[in-house]
Amino acid sequence: MFESAGKHVLLASTQQSFQKEIEFIRLFNQKRVEGIILYATHLDEELVEAIQHSIAPVVLVGQDGSLFNIPSIVHDDFRVGFEAGNRLLSAGCSNIGFIGVASSDIAVDNCVTKA
Repeated sequence: MFESAGKHVLLASTQQSFQKEIEFIRLFNQKRVEGIILYATHLDEELVEAIQHSIAPVVLVGQDGSLFNIPSIVHDDFRVGFEAGNRLLSAGCSNIGFIGVASSDIAVDNCVTKA
């Protein structure tokens, strides 16, 4: 799809490093990308500042940036968790683990506030 439009996709993995997310925003701006889709592992003041200073527009996925006027695509964590749990139970799983984000993540506070 992108190639047929004469575009290229740069993909970066931060390996869950908060600092690398900020570094890649800066790097992508140096590479003059036209837009950044960021599946952020967290949302804090330093990341918000990097996004707000980005030359290229940034869209957050999985984090709610609305408090900072950052375009976001947010899924319903409770519904997604419920559906994922049901599918695992339907598949016969009985000992299910969960890995979440740190409580310092701004989105966690927003989620608890909204609930």
